[in-house]
Amino acid sequence: MEGFYQQMFPNPTEARAQALPLTQLDGDGPHRLLELRPRELWILDLDRWDDEGVSARQAVDIHAVEDALAARATRERRY
Repeated sequence: MEGFYQQMFPNPTEARAQALPLTQLDGDGPHRLLELRPRELWILDLDRWDDEGVSARQAVDIHAVEDALAARATRERRY
């Protein structure tokens, strides 16, 4: 849970100030945080749409996307 707020608010003081009490996120609480873990990912092939008018999708290497996002997050933490 802490990681979510740190990601949304890099300043630790602001992250703590914005954090909802766990009672609002659990049981009968009015809010939820959901974690999605996709197994597959596609993007629309706009080139094929432009050239042929065909709505097609291209598979994306989800691990490459995760690695790129992790590398970016690491770089941003250094500054």
